[in-house]
Amino acid sequence: MADVKISDLTQGTPDASTTLLEASILTNGSYGSASVTPRAVVDSTITELTDTLEAGETTITFQSSAITADACLEFYTDTFGVVPKNVQSVAGVVTLTFDALSYDLGVKVRII
Repeated sequence: MADVKISDLTQGTPDASTTLLEASILTNGSYGSASVTPRAVVDSTITELTDTLEAGETTITFQSSAITADACLEFYTDTFGVVPKNVQSVAGVVTLTFDALSYDLGVKVRII
């Protein structure tokens, strides 16, 4: 992928194959230069944890060093409209409580 300058993005439309997440950003500083894509930065700061809440169970716990006081936690399930009733989080651990279900529920925690 070709390098894209900020001026290219503000003057006209960049090449159709170039998106802001894929564009390479070149930085020059007193310690040299580096090239990074915004996607690489985003991907390196997101942790996703998945597990299954078994039928009849009401709590599921996730553990990760990425769970900190500063972290933003997002919760997803594989069934539309099913959301946690309660969330408790301390450093390294988050516990989600759901109503008891008659089926297994896929649960994902995204940590940003």
